[in-house]
Amino acid sequence: MEREGKEAALAPPRIEDFSTKRIEIFGKGSLLVDKEVVAADKWPGMVAATQLDFRERGIVVSRRSNGKLMTSKVFEGLGERFDYDNRARKIPSSFSLPLLPHGARSLLPKIKDIVVVHSHPMPPEVDHLQTTAISDVDIHSFINADYNALVMVDRGGAHLLVRVGHLLGDILPAERNIVEETIEAVSQERGGARDVIKSLATQLPSYGLGYFYTPTLSPDPKEGYVKFYNPGTLR
Repeated sequence: MEREGKEAALAPPRIEDFSTKRIEIFGKGSLLVDKEVVAADKWPGMVAATQLDFRERGIVVSRRSNGKLMTSKVFEGLGERFDYDNRARKIPSSFSLPLLPHGARSLLPKIKDIVVVHSHPMPPEVDHLQTTAISDVDIHSFINADYNALVMVDRGGAHLLVRVGHLLGDILPAERNIVEETIEAVSQERGGARDVIKSLATQLPSYGLGYFYTPTLSPDPKEGYVKFYNPGTLR
């Protein structure tokens, strides 16, 4: 038993590459993710461009049958068009994925889109916030999508949405805006953006989803991974 414990302590940490649709997050305070699979080197440029014109940017990372990754070019979303939520309030349009993110190479056999990364603008009226949160549109799009992870980046960090190993309840209803509900509840308690993220990270596993966050947009170049945290462990 003592030897097994030492071997476990010496074992290298698992670096997630999203090769499976669901991952196990139970009891994990953090998650190490391969930098290439989330296109981490593109994050600062995407955020900087989005803050200039408030247009979302997006990238698709796919894997070929030989295990090699394919990263699309950075696509530009819309900045001027607005949609309306169920209370007739204007909300910025979300980034839409192109049909063939890698051009003709998207037609190669056995290519699988595994991660979508997109940026969110933070306009002057939210300058007082460190970061925002993944949106209801993001969550419902991910639920209905076939890729394995979603990353949202803004000037305050990167947010990761994954599917967890066990669905504890029902799938999140399409008509439910859990992010909007959480923001309103936290506002009534005079909480901040971190409290919204922490609350979402607590609620979403019941619907088969996991939420992780890192305040770092430029991971250590010496490391081959990004360290995402369970928001409940951050102060």
